[in-house]
Amino acid sequence: MPKLASFRAKHDSTAAESLSSTSLTSSILHVDMDAFFVSVELLDRPELRGKPVVVGGQPDQRGVVTAASYEARKYGIQSAMPLRTAGKLCPHAVFLESRHHLYSEWSDRVAAILGKYSPVVEMASVDEAYLDLAGTERLHGPPFAVAHALLQEITTYRPGCPARQDSRGRA
Repeated sequence: MPKLASFRAKHDSTAAESLSSTSLTSSILHVDMDAFFVSVELLDRPELRGKPVVVGGQPDQRGVVTAASYEARKYGIQSAMPLRTAGKLCPHAVFLESRHHLYSEWSDRVAAILGKYSPVVEMASVDEAYLDLAGTERLHGPPFAVAHALLQEITTYRPGCPARQDSRGRA
C-alpha cells in the first residue's frame, strides 16, 4: 500500500493512571485531506494525474496557489505562493480555477463517512476534521484501527484523495 497517510495514536497515560482502570481516556483523531483541492480536481479530470497541477487561478492573474499536486511541489510550488511565482517556477504546470462548490460537495461526503465512526465530529475546515473517539472502542476498535478503517473507506470511496490522520489523546 502506498504511503497515503501518517498515523500517530497516543493515549494520555498520566490521566489514565490517575483514574480507575474502568474509566475512559479520550482519543482525538485528526483527519487532514492531503492536497484536497487538487485531489478533487483529479477525480474530475483523471488525465491530469502525474502532471504538475496548481489550483487557484491562472499564472498571469493576481492571487495565490490554493493547492498544488506533488508533481508541482517538486518545482517548489507551495500553497499561498503568488500564482505568478508558481508560473515562473513551473511554466508547464496545469493551472486550474478554484471550484469551491465541488470541494464543498466532497467535504460533505467525507464528513458523512467520519460521522459513522464518531458522534462527535468537528470540521475545522473543508479538508480537515477532528473526531472524538472516546467510548467508541467497543464499536470500532482502538484508535489505530479506526484511523486505518477511515483511511481505507475514504480512499476507496474517493480514490486519489489521500488523507493524513493523527490521533492524540486528551486528558
